[in-house]
Amino acid sequence: MKVALVHDFLVKLGGAERVLMALMEMYPKADIFTLIYDEEKVGDVFPKEKVKCSFLQKYPKFLRKRYQYLFGGE
Repeated sequence: MKVALVHDFLVKLGGAERVLMALMEMYPKADIFTLIYDEEKVGDVFPKEKVKCSFLQKYPKFLRKRYQYLFGGE
């Protein structure tokens, strides 16, 4: 059985990211799919090799830092 872990944004370490860490322990071979990934902030916990990003990752860094505005949030 193949397992994929999906998370909206991997840009900080908070409660949801800790849940994802627990799921990674349960499914160590699973890839992680996300919209935006900040390797500087979460790269130690979520290795770049395991994370598959969306096309939004190709946007310039100043836009990625304001990812909430890409989706109409505040």
